[in-house]
Amino acid sequence: MMCFQKHSGVSSTQHAAPIPISCSIRMFKLIWVIVIGMLITVINTSWGQAKSWSDNDNGTVNDFATGLMWQQDDDDVARSFVGAVSYCENLTLGGKTDWRLPNVKELRTLGYDLAVSPRISSAEFPDTETSEYWSVTGASGSPLVAWHVDFNNGTVATGNVSETHFVRCVR
Repeated sequence: MMCFQKHSGVSSTQHAAPIPISCSIRMFKLIWVIVIGMLITVINTSWGQAKSWSDNDNGTVNDFATGLMWQQDDDDVARSFVGAVSYCENLTLGGKTDWRLPNVKELRTLGYDLAVSPRISSAEFPDTETSEYWSVTGASGSPLVAWHVDFNNGTVATGNVSETHFVRCVR
């Protein structure tokens, strides 16, 4: 049975028959599938599943999904939070000097939720440490705690600013 069929004998001035319950259920299921598909797309994109990258061949990578430019290779040095901020602020790379430490949301966009370790694209970001990377985002309520992303297992957590983690700068 079709949900939208032309009923013979119904003039343009008369109201059409109500939609049968079975059709309403099928329409609801279709809409639900579309909504779930859209949510999955948003979630996957936020964790880097649908990325569009460009290697600039100058030590930087453009992320067209976010409009950000990333430092391609970190320098393999674990730093305190203050050291990480200072490193990015003083970085000159790809002819650019306006580098900064990313916030936790920006840093999360590099991660691949379903990838094996490291949970970051090894094509665009080779030699990424399978460890934590600092973000500039502080934890609410404490100036001594900041967020970091672990590219080994994909977790996002807080750490004391005296801890040492790796750094990937952004602009």
